[in-house]
Amino acid sequence: MNNKPILAGLLILCIPTMLCAQKVKLVAAVHMAWSGGIAGRSGDNYTFTVEFTQYKKEPLPDTLWLGQEAILVTEQTNSNPYTNTRVIRKKGSVRFEISGQVTRDESAYSDPESALNEGKVAHPSPIGYKGIALLSYTCNGKRHYFPITRITRELPPADYP
Repeated sequence: MNNKPILAGLLILCIPTMLCAQKVKLVAAVHMAWSGGIAGRSGDNYTFTVEFTQYKKEPLPDTLWLGQEAILVTEQTNSNPYTNTRVIRKKGSVRFEISGQVTRDESAYSDPESALNEGKVAHPSPIGYKGIALLSYTCNGKRHYFPITRITRELPPADYP
């Protein structure tokens, strides 16, 4: 029984799909824990570098979930330098360096009034995921999700006075 013609036919059918699909890869994921400032405050700073290749129309990330906390992805421009995303465009690829932070305030748990006034609302991610974060992006008119499952570089914790 010769399976070569069947395998060749399947390969030919799969080539257009493989050529049209964008590729997404995690280049770096940096984490730094911190504590201090106001008594009882702590948190985690993250920077994720995600690279896209093989796309027809440039992908556009819009939301990063850290746990159940949604962070809007906003590109840095000359008119608005205070954003959380830096974009590096090269021929055939685009990289997004996205920063996000999760904070905890232990004093809010001891004072119910401040917890009510804080106004933090959890925004559940649109899909279940396991890992550090979930990146939502649009590419070629369709919504896609990229789970970030590992940290590639851990920085020493920062303690603020």
